[in-house]
Amino acid sequence: NPFPPAVTLPYFPPYSPTTLLAPTIIGPYYRPPTVQQYSLGLQTQLMRNMVLSVNYAGSRGVHLNEEKTINEAQLASPSNPIHGVTTNTVANIQQRVPYLGFSSSNFNDIFSNGESWYNALQASLEKRLSHGLQFLASYTFARSLSTASNTVAGANGGTPTGDQNRPSQTYGPDAFIRDQRFVLSGIYALPSLQNQAALIKTAFGGWNLGSVVTIQTGQRLTLTTTTTTNLFGINTDRIEIAAGCTYPQLENSGSIESRLNNYFNKSCVGTAPIIGNDGKGTTFGNAGIGIVRGPDETDLDLSLMKRFQVPVWEASRLELRADFFNALNHPSFANPNLNASQATFGDILSET
Repeated sequence: NPFPPAVTLPYFPPYSPTTLLAPTIIGPYYRPPTVQQYSLGLQTQLMRNMVLSVNYAGSRGVHLNEEKTINEAQLASPSNPIHGVTTNTVANIQQRVPYLGFSSSNFNDIFSNGESWYNALQASLEKRLSHGLQFLASYTFARSLSTASNTVAGANGGTPTGDQNRPSQTYGPDAFIRDQRFVLSGIYALPSLQNQAALIKTAFGGWNLGSVVTIQTGQRLTLTTTTTTNLFGINTDRIEIAAGCTYPQLENSGSIESRLNNYFNKSCVGTAPIIGNDGKGTTFGNAGIGIVRGPDETDLDLSLMKRFQVPVWEASRLELRADFFNALNHPSFANPNLNASQATFGDILSET
């Protein structure tokens, strides 16, 4: 039987203060996401066949989907006991949660409180065909901010890391875009060799050379860690920056190829401070959102083409074409492993 057995509704799973139920619910005040887009552009003709365009483009997202746990454990004290608990230890995390019997890290709520802000400068220079040359050069300088990374692109919306009850801690650059991107595409008609012999003119004249150059910066990335000692019961947290280190020092210097197995400076990754009464429980890491960049990308594609007239049919043409994708054989690497608790942290394991 390829199908699972039918569920009889209503279904009431076994429940007690010691269970670890991990449902995913949709918030009662859920609203459809809304994105407002706006732009303003100027265009001017520099020369007879050349046009410059400068544009501002922006968007504002509200009521975007976010998925976060709603059962983060709270800190107890003798003056503020939680369900009778007055100490904070790793062992009593599930006794300090708002909803007893539900997991502190996997009781998830899909709600529509997410927000995003996108602003971009877009410039282009276009040369229309003249003297055998035409091209389009485009440059984008953009910034995307959100209340949870991948708020726009995630399956259930953005997923905050770290403290789930402090939205200000999850606000920052989104990994959804590339901050800077340059694309140059063009075609150049090689000389037709009109004064050469017919054989040379046919074989070597009248070729067109096309190219597309793409250069873009890496994505803004967030360094995380998986922990079992977080006193709030959150298993996925941002890292702790070691004392004396700054954000730029998190990345090792050198070419991407020289950093395939050590993209990050692991000596700058510390351990979250211990605040538990048991001497084990830790607080949240102090790293921010989008504090490192993934690998840049550079690509060159070339095309060489020539059309021949077919003498049998006057209106027919025969085209020879050769395409060279990534002509310089420049690798495009995927992002490194961002989880500091894994053995492959900082390793680039594949190409895009």
